[in-house]
Amino acid sequence: MLARLWKPAVFLFVAVNLWLLMFGKTYVYTAILYQSPEIDDLDLFPYRTVTASLGATQWPKAPDYNEVEFPAALTKVLEDFETTQFLVIQHGEIKAERYWEGYAPNDEARSYKNSNSFSAGKSIVSILVGTALKDGYIQSLDQPVADYVDSFKSADKSGITIRQVLQMASGLNFFEAYNKPVSDTTEAYYGKDLVGLVDRLGIEEVPGTTWRYKSGDTQVLALVVMAATGKSLSDYASEALWSKIGAVHDAQWSLDDENGVEKAYCCFYSNARDFARIAQLYMNAGVTPMGEQIVSPEYVQQSIVPNGVPMPEERAPSHWYGYQWWVMQHEGHPIFYARGILGQYVVAIPDLDAIVVRLGHTRSEVKLNHHPADIYGILDGVFELLNVPRPNESRGPQEQQGA
Repeated sequence: MLARLWKPAVFLFVAVNLWLLMFGKTYVYTAILYQSPEIDDLDLFPYRTVTASLGATQWPKAPDYNEVEFPAALTKVLEDFETTQFLVIQHGEIKAERYWEGYAPNDEARSYKNSNSFSAGKSIVSILVGTALKDGYIQSLDQPVADYVDSFKSADKSGITIRQVLQMASGLNFFEAYNKPVSDTTEAYYGKDLVGLVDRLGIEEVPGTTWRYKSGDTQVLALVVMAATGKSLSDYASEALWSKIGAVHDAQWSLDDENGVEKAYCCFYSNARDFARIAQLYMNAGVTPMGEQIVSPEYVQQSIVPNGVPMPEERAPSHWYGYQWWVMQHEGHPIFYARGILGQYVVAIPDLDAIVVRLGHTRSEVKLNHHPADIYGILDGVFELLNVPRPNESRGPQEQQGA
């Protein structure tokens, strides 16, 4: 029996490999080698440095820093989903923080290390669109992407605007799937030609009419910013953002190849205390700790409220997404946050003047109203930690896996 099977098996093996080679899918080999993206993938790929400010200062610590006992339910959700860094800031002071697996606060240089943002980096790209708009590099969010990216001058893509891409409503046919060896997301992560990937994208829905979560949209925004500023995304991020918001340590941004393009939809490497600065910037309506307005208040506000683009399956406008930021209400509190696929959360709770950062290896596969179930557990624990009064509210129906 085995003797009969070896020839078909060899034929299939050769055919699959020829197909991968002929259609430029050799990134699949890398994907199979590494199996799945991880928070410490920095050295797998080339990267550029995003420079912090030499004059940055650490967050001050609250008088009762780390004295309040963590609620048992919060400790459980953090440990169940393999948290590595957890930070709670209120009124501009660190209230509590914990670290696992050798991670440590970024004032402890002996063990300090950065961690992958995954899609929380999308919110950083959104900020850079806002700074480019304020700096005059971009004239309007309603400009066509084609003003900056040549491949969008084709008839089917020429009408797509920057605003539509910010809203995840581009209509592009980007196939979002980290868990499949052949997908646009896998190619973006393990491949070596992000510009070529974007150029090949076509249209599957009328732009501006449908909300679909697509990492390709964020990559398009990066190409717009790069073309508008004439700089790499990392260089512009250093100049316009990271050096101004109080970040203590340099960050790193993975590239698709040596001297290539940043993986803008993900792969911004930093730490809990410095990630918290992006939430602080938006809670301060785009003003840095030094008092500089680097993003307009109008852009900030538009970014962190529901964009209202419908998702046809739900027959209702989006109430969960702004401009590359997730938005929600929980226990009566408006919240906006950056989010990554392995539970990277940078959460702002403006009415409590609070910021929560959680980094780690996994998150819940169940969604409630488009938000991973574990973030509700984290928020519940933080509210208890901060002694916030709690009304009873329904969380709505469950959804299974999704973006």
